[in-house]
Amino acid sequence: DKDSISKPNPHNALFICEQLGVSPSKTIMVGDTPADTIMGQAANLGLTVGVLTGVGDNKDLSDADLIVPEVGDVIDLITPTEKSQMASKVSKNMRITGRGLSKIVGQSSFQK
Repeated sequence: DKDSISKPNPHNALFICEQLGVSPSKTIMVGDTPADTIMGQAANLGLTVGVLTGVGDNKDLSDADLIVPEVGDVIDLITPTEKSQMASKVSKNMRITGRGLSKIVGQSSFQK
């Protein structure tokens, strides 16, 4: 994209969503750097996931909604599974940040 703007500017994420006809709020950003997670938040994406198998650590990825040990764990987030299996995977593999918890609670049926 000749009009690309470097992360953490949200332009690229929003441009991709627009080109694919997908709402940013229905989009998951997965990244391993602070620039990735900050971009996901700046674009107001549905979920921003930090992955620890890249260059960032928990502190670097503090702007993520969720932090997972490896990119394969993201598959568990987006593929259907039984609730009991998912609860086990979440508790073992993921760290939900305060920002992520706010997003999840805000979108839950408990608010209705």
